[in-house]
Amino acid sequence: MGEKRVERKEEKKEEKKGEVEAFRKSLIKLASRKLGSIRPETEKKILETKDVVLLENILENIFDLESEKALLNALEG
Repeated sequence: MGEKRVERKEEKKEEKKGEVEAFRKSLIKLASRKLGSIRPETEKKILETKDVVLLENILENIFDLESEKALLNALEG
């Protein structure tokens, strides 16, 4: 029974990791389209962000971002 619990935890961990990666990839793509381009430093900051709720929130508000500075501020939480 304990083994199954460990397996489920690992599955959840992998699922969350996949979700974070998908949000990161989407944010980079959409921010680049919205802002024309983003600097490598900003892309690195996105790739380092682990907070799935924060990434999702930024994506939901992508049309409100007027600059790369606003994106960086949003990434600060």
